[in-house]
Amino acid sequence: MNLPAGMPPTLLRRELEGRPRARDLLAGRELVVHTCGAGWVPGTGEGAEGVYRVFRWLDTAGAGIREWSLECGPRLVEASRVRRWRDAGISRISLTAPDPEAVARIRDAGMACVSVEIPMRDRSTTSLAELLSVLPEAGATEVVLRGEELPDGSDEVVDLHHWRVAREHLDLLGFRPLEPWRFQLPEHRCEYARFIRLRRPLVGLGPGAISFRNPMRRWNVPNEADWAGRLRSGMPVDTRTEHQRPGERRVERLWGALSGSEGLRVPASLRSGEALRKTGLPLGTLQARGRRLLPTWAGWEALDELVVALLRCADSMDVAGTRGARGGRLRGPT
Repeated sequence: MNLPAGMPPTLLRRELEGRPRARDLLAGRELVVHTCGAGWVPGTGEGAEGVYRVFRWLDTAGAGIREWSLECGPRLVEASRVRRWRDAGISRISLTAPDPEAVARIRDAGMACVSVEIPMRDRSTTSLAELLSVLPEAGATEVVLRGEELPDGSDEVVDLHHWRVAREHLDLLGFRPLEPWRFQLPEHRCEYARFIRLRRPLVGLGPGAISFRNPMRRWNVPNEADWAGRLRSGMPVDTRTEHQRPGERRVERLWGALSGSEGLRVPASLRSGEALRKTGLPLGTLQARGRRLLPTWAGWEALDELVVALLRCADSMDVAGTRGARGGRLRGPT
């Protein structure tokens, strides 16, 4: 799929021109589009009107787009800008910092889905509880708990005590867990997180964005200046790639299913009480619901061990690289 002639040469267009596989994904299959970064967002960088034209083209050409989210900081949120994002096809705003006033502006501009990331580091349980009470009143429909980044820059970890405090408050406010660290109001479902977890097609645009088309995952350079400089020089921006082997894909599928509220579909023989006891995990970490196994809260707190035990029930597969809770911390979103 080619971009139409005459479209202004914005950075967003340059990224799309250099990624033919991403454009091909837009042509048919059901997918999620996630855009992030401030440099090319309309009204803040070069060619604002040109970026809107690319947005409108994406909305028209992407017949299979299930959700289109835009990630930005609170300073970019103005009512007129949010309305233009909405009219161009964007259906969800993801704020990278908790700002109740910005959330209210997004809501008042007519955007139905508003996600807010809450950094948990150095935050007291009292201030966390106060913030969790204010954000839903302002219009937040999703809350994502962010912890400390690991030394290798991969995942994040959240202190389990803070996590327990947060989930208790959010439960009282009507939020339900989509993942251990992501809570939503039932009527506002986030497809972005679900597509990542279930390994479905994802097109990420902008600095730091992640794209996925089985079995390949790609990361754009995270620094905005590097991203823009590479585009202007005609260089690719997805500088980090991961091509998963079959065993790695299997572990990720299992981890993704167990870290989500949908659970894992398993044979009846593995749903029995005897089979669950053979996993070697403490009682109360798994529950059977219909044809699926779902972790309890205690199971989510021990997600690594849960994944390892279930894999061992199936066979003796090598399980290096699983993720979850260790040492009083819960690993969070990637």
